[in-house]
Amino acid sequence: MRVEWFNQGETNTFSTLLCDGYRLTGVRSIDELRSFIVGAALKHPNCRILSTLDDLGQASYTSGHSIMMNNLDEVSGHDLSALDPACFEQGEHVGFLTTKSEFPIRLTNLRRASENKKFRDLKARLFWGCDGNGLDFFELNSKPPNLLDQAEILVQLVPVEFAFETLAAFPNGYFSDHLSPMEIWCLARHLEETFGIELFGIGASYAAFACSRKHTEIDLRRLAEDVLFLHTNCDAETLIGRVALTLGASDQFLLCYAE
Repeated sequence: MRVEWFNQGETNTFSTLLCDGYRLTGVRSIDELRSFIVGAALKHPNCRILSTLDDLGQASYTSGHSIMMNNLDEVSGHDLSALDPACFEQGEHVGFLTTKSEFPIRLTNLRRASENKKFRDLKARLFWGCDGNGLDFFELNSKPPNLLDQAEILVQLVPVEFAFETLAAFPNGYFSDHLSPMEIWCLARHLEETFGIELFGIGASYAAFACSRKHTEIDLRRLAEDVLFLHTNCDAETLIGRVALTLGASDQFLLCYAE
Protein backbone atom coordinates (compact mmCIF):
# COMPACT_ATOMS: atom_id res chain seq x y z
CA MET A 1 0.00 0.00 0.00
CA ARG A 2 1.30 3.45 -0.93
CA VAL A 3 0.45 6.40 1.31
CA GLU A 4 0.75 10.06 0.31
CA TRP A 5 -0.26 13.16 2.26
CA PHE A 6 -2.49 15.76 0.59
CA ASN A 7 -3.28 19.27 1.71
CA GLN A 8 -6.85 20.51 1.50
CA GLY A 9 -7.69 21.65 -2.00
CA GLU A 10 -5.07 19.51 -3.77
CA THR A 11 -7.30 16.59 -4.78
CA ASN A 12 -8.80 16.25 -8.23
CA THR A 13 -12.40 15.62 -7.22
CA PHE A 14 -15.75 16.78 -8.61
CA SER A 15 -16.17 19.17 -5.69
CA THR A 16 -13.33 20.45 -3.53
CA LEU A 17 -12.61 18.47 -0.39
CA LEU A 18 -12.47 20.71 2.68
CA CYS A 19 -10.06 18.69 4.83
CA ASP A 20 -6.46 17.49 4.69
CA GLY A 21 -5.82 13.79 4.41
CA TYR A 22 -4.06 10.83 2.86
CA ARG A 23 -4.16 9.40 -0.64
CA LEU A 24 -3.90 5.60 -0.64
CA THR A 25 -3.18 3.29 -3.55
CA GLY A 26 -2.84 -0.46 -3.60
CA VAL A 27 -5.17 -1.12 -0.66
CA ARG A 28 -6.10 -4.79 -0.82
CA SER A 29 -9.08 -5.04 1.53
CA ILE A 30 -11.48 -3.29 3.88
CA ASP A 31 -9.47 -4.79 6.75
CA GLU A 32 -6.27 -3.17 5.49
CA LEU A 33 -8.06 0.16 5.07
CA ARG A 34 -9.50 -0.08 8.57
CA SER A 35 -6.07 -0.83 10.01
CA PHE A 36 -4.68 2.29 8.36
CA ILE A 37 -7.55 4.38 9.71
CA VAL A 38 -6.96 3.14 13.27
CA GLY A 39 -3.31 4.18 12.98
CA ALA A 40 -4.22 7.56 11.50
CA ALA A 41 -6.64 8.21 14.35
CA LEU A 42 -3.80 7.71 16.85
CA LYS A 43 -1.61 10.18 14.96
CA HIS A 44 -4.40 12.76 14.70
CA PRO A 45 -6.33 12.59 18.00
CA ASN A 46 -8.16 15.87 17.39
CA CYS A 47 -9.83 14.58 14.23
CA ARG A 48 -12.17 11.84 13.14
CA ILE A 49 -11.33 9.84 10.02
CA LEU A 50 -13.48 9.29 6.92
CA SER A 51 -12.51 7.22 3.88
CA THR A 52 -13.98 7.01 0.43
CA LEU A 53 -15.37 3.64 -0.72
CA ASP A 54 -16.27 1.98 -4.03
CA ASP A 55 -15.63 4.02 -7.20
CA LEU A 56 -14.02 7.35 -6.25
CA GLY A 57 -15.07 9.14 -9.42
CA GLN A 58 -18.71 8.12 -9.03
CA ALA A 59 -18.70 8.80 -5.28
CA SER A 60 -17.21 12.25 -5.85
CA TYR A 61 -19.79 13.00 -8.55
CA THR A 62 -22.74 11.95 -6.40
CA SER A 63 -21.29 13.81 -3.42
CA GLY A 64 -20.97 17.04 -5.38
CA HIS A 65 -24.50 16.83 -6.75
CA SER A 66 -25.89 15.88 -3.35
CA ILE A 67 -24.23 18.94 -1.83
CA MET A 68 -25.82 21.16 -4.47
CA MET A 69 -29.25 19.51 -4.37
CA ASN A 70 -29.48 19.86 -0.58
CA ASN A 71 -27.93 23.35 -0.38
CA LEU A 72 -25.21 22.12 1.96
CA ASP A 73 -22.79 24.83 0.81
CA GLU A 74 -25.24 27.69 1.35
CA VAL A 75 -23.43 30.59 3.05
CA SER A 76 -26.33 32.96 3.72
CA GLY A 77 -26.91 33.42 7.43
CA HIS A 78 -23.33 32.45 8.29
CA ASP A 79 -20.64 34.77 9.63
CA LEU A 80 -18.10 35.01 6.80
CA SER A 81 -15.77 37.52 8.43
CA ALA A 82 -13.11 34.98 9.45
CA LEU A 83 -12.98 33.05 6.17
CA ASP A 84 -9.89 32.68 4.02
CA PRO A 85 -9.61 35.59 1.52
CA ALA A 86 -9.55 32.95 -1.25
CA CYS A 87 -13.29 32.48 -0.63
CA PHE A 88 -14.07 35.89 -2.12
CA GLU A 89 -13.96 37.58 -5.50
CA GLN A 90 -14.28 41.36 -5.53
CA GLY A 91 -15.55 41.24 -1.96
CA GLU A 92 -18.28 38.68 -2.67
CA HIS A 93 -18.25 35.03 -1.63
CA VAL A 94 -17.69 32.79 -4.64
CA GLY A 95 -20.88 30.86 -3.88
CA PHE A 96 -19.45 27.42 -3.12
CA LEU A 97 -17.04 26.08 -0.51
CA THR A 98 -13.39 25.62 -1.44
CA THR A 99 -11.26 26.18 1.69
CA LYS A 100 -10.63 24.53 5.03
CA SER A 101 -11.97 27.64 6.77
CA GLU A 102 -15.43 26.94 5.31
CA PHE A 103 -15.84 23.40 6.62
CA PRO A 104 -17.83 24.61 9.67
CA ILE A 105 -20.42 26.06 7.26
CA ARG A 106 -20.99 22.67 5.62
CA LEU A 107 -21.07 20.94 9.00
CA THR A 108 -23.63 23.40 10.38
CA ASN A 109 -25.80 23.16 7.27
CA LEU A 110 -25.88 19.36 7.35
CA ARG A 111 -26.50 19.29 11.09
CA ARG A 112 -29.43 21.72 10.74
CA ALA A 113 -30.90 19.83 7.79
CA SER A 114 -30.73 16.57 9.79
CA GLU A 115 -31.82 17.73 13.22
CA ASN A 116 -35.49 16.83 12.82
CA LYS A 117 -34.84 13.40 11.34
CA LYS A 118 -35.29 10.41 13.65
CA PHE A 119 -34.24 6.82 13.16
CA ARG A 120 -37.90 5.78 13.06
CA ASP A 121 -38.24 7.87 9.87
CA LEU A 122 -35.92 5.43 8.08
CA LYS A 123 -38.29 2.47 8.32
CA ALA A 124 -38.28 0.33 5.14
CA ARG A 125 -36.24 2.88 3.16
CA LEU A 126 -34.05 0.15 1.67
CA PHE A 127 -34.81 -3.07 -0.20
CA TRP A 128 -33.67 -6.36 1.32
CA GLY A 129 -31.97 -8.45 -1.32
CA CYS A 130 -29.06 -8.23 -3.73
CA ASP A 131 -27.48 -4.84 -4.36
CA GLY A 132 -26.16 -3.46 -7.64
CA ASN A 133 -23.15 -5.77 -7.39
CA GLY A 134 -25.32 -8.84 -6.87
CA LEU A 135 -24.48 -9.08 -3.15
CA ASP A 136 -26.92 -9.51 -0.30
CA PHE A 137 -26.24 -8.38 3.28
CA PHE A 138 -24.68 -11.71 4.26
CA GLU A 139 -22.37 -11.94 1.24
CA LEU A 140 -21.38 -8.31 1.75
CA ASN A 141 -20.35 -8.92 5.34
CA SER A 142 -19.40 -12.58 5.68
CA LYS A 143 -16.75 -12.42 2.97
CA PRO A 144 -16.44 -8.72 2.21
CA PRO A 145 -15.65 -8.13 -1.45
CA ASN A 146 -13.20 -5.45 -2.42
CA LEU A 147 -15.41 -2.38 -2.68
CA LEU A 148 -12.43 -0.06 -2.77
CA ASP A 149 -11.20 1.99 -5.70
CA GLN A 150 -7.96 0.26 -6.66
CA ALA A 151 -6.64 3.43 -8.28
CA GLU A 152 -7.12 5.81 -5.35
CA ILE A 153 -8.73 6.07 -1.92
CA LEU A 154 -8.96 9.38 -0.09
CA VAL A 155 -8.89 9.41 3.70
CA GLN A 156 -9.84 12.75 5.25
CA LEU A 157 -8.94 14.06 8.70
CA VAL A 158 -12.14 15.75 9.80
CA PRO A 159 -12.10 18.24 12.71
CA VAL A 160 -15.25 17.01 14.46
CA GLU A 161 -16.09 15.38 17.78
CA PHE A 162 -18.25 12.49 16.59
CA ALA A 163 -17.75 9.98 13.78
CA PHE A 164 -21.18 10.61 12.24
CA GLU A 165 -20.22 14.27 11.78
CA THR A 166 -17.45 13.28 9.35
CA LEU A 167 -20.16 12.86 6.73
CA ALA A 168 -20.00 16.64 6.26
CA ALA A 169 -16.57 16.15 4.68
CA PHE A 170 -17.99 13.93 1.93
CA PRO A 171 -21.82 14.00 1.91
CA ASN A 172 -23.40 11.34 -0.24
CA GLY A 173 -26.77 9.98 -1.22
CA TYR A 174 -27.84 11.70 -4.42
CA PHE A 175 -30.36 9.49 -6.20
CA SER A 176 -33.98 9.35 -5.11
CA ASP A 177 -33.83 5.63 -4.26
CA HIS A 178 -30.78 6.10 -2.00
CA LEU A 179 -30.69 7.34 1.54
CA SER A 180 -30.10 11.09 1.49
CA PRO A 181 -27.14 12.72 3.29
CA MET A 182 -29.52 13.70 6.08
CA GLU A 183 -30.80 10.13 6.39
CA ILE A 184 -27.26 8.72 6.42
CA TRP A 185 -26.36 11.27 9.10
CA CYS A 186 -29.42 10.20 11.11
CA LEU A 187 -28.53 6.51 10.74
CA ALA A 188 -24.86 7.02 11.62
CA ARG A 189 -25.79 9.17 14.63
CA HIS A 190 -28.23 6.51 15.85
CA LEU A 191 -25.66 3.71 15.53
CA GLU A 192 -22.97 5.73 17.28
CA GLU A 193 -25.15 6.93 20.14
CA THR A 194 -26.94 3.62 20.67
CA PHE A 195 -24.26 1.02 19.99
CA GLY A 196 -20.92 2.82 19.83
CA ILE A 197 -20.73 1.95 16.13
CA GLU A 198 -18.85 4.56 14.13
CA LEU A 199 -18.99 5.58 10.48
CA PHE A 200 -15.56 5.32 8.83
CA GLY A 201 -16.27 5.10 5.11
CA ILE A 202 -18.75 6.37 2.53
CA GLY A 203 -19.04 5.84 -1.19
CA ALA A 204 -21.64 6.20 -3.93
CA SER A 205 -23.59 3.14 -2.68
CA TYR A 206 -21.98 1.83 0.51
CA ALA A 207 -21.25 2.97 4.05
CA ALA A 208 -18.74 1.30 6.39
CA PHE A 209 -19.10 1.16 10.16
CA ALA A 210 -16.79 -0.04 12.94
CA CYS A 211 -17.70 -1.20 16.44
CA SER A 212 -15.81 0.65 19.15
CA ARG A 213 -16.83 -1.76 21.93
CA LYS A 214 -17.68 -5.41 22.45
CA HIS A 215 -21.38 -6.19 22.11
CA THR A 216 -23.49 -8.63 24.08
CA GLU A 217 -25.92 -11.03 22.43
CA ILE A 218 -28.72 -8.68 23.43
CA ASP A 219 -26.89 -5.74 21.80
CA LEU A 220 -26.38 -7.73 18.61
CA ARG A 221 -30.03 -8.70 18.46
CA ARG A 222 -31.08 -5.07 18.91
CA LEU A 223 -28.61 -4.04 16.21
CA ALA A 224 -29.96 -6.74 13.90
CA GLU A 225 -33.48 -5.46 14.54
CA ASP A 226 -32.36 -1.97 13.52
CA VAL A 227 -30.66 -3.22 10.35
CA LEU A 228 -33.80 -5.09 9.34
CA PHE A 229 -35.95 -2.08 10.31
CA LEU A 230 -34.24 -0.16 7.50
CA HIS A 231 -35.35 -2.68 4.90
CA THR A 232 -38.55 -3.66 3.17
CA ASN A 233 -39.31 -7.05 1.61
CA CYS A 234 -37.77 -9.03 4.49
CA ASP A 235 -39.10 -11.41 7.14
CA ALA A 236 -37.41 -9.90 10.20
CA GLU A 237 -38.53 -12.70 12.52
CA THR A 238 -36.84 -15.32 10.35
CA LEU A 239 -33.71 -13.32 9.57
CA ILE A 240 -32.88 -11.67 12.89
CA GLY A 241 -30.78 -14.53 14.30
CA ARG A 242 -28.66 -14.86 11.18
CA VAL A 243 -28.19 -11.09 10.89
CA ALA A 244 -27.11 -10.92 14.56
CA LEU A 245 -24.57 -13.72 14.00
CA THR A 246 -23.17 -11.96 10.95
CA LEU A 247 -22.82 -8.69 12.84
CA GLY A 248 -21.17 -10.44 15.76
CA ALA A 249 -18.58 -12.14 13.57
CA SER A 250 -16.63 -8.93 12.92
CA ASP A 251 -15.95 -5.56 14.51
CA GLN A 252 -17.05 -3.80 11.33
CA PHE A 253 -19.80 -4.08 8.77
CA LEU A 254 -20.85 -2.71 5.40
CA LEU A 255 -24.27 -1.45 4.42
CA CYS A 256 -25.56 -0.71 0.95
CA TYR A 257 -27.60 2.46 1.32
CA ALA A 258 -28.89 2.35 -2.25
CA GLU A 259 -32.34 0.93 -3.03
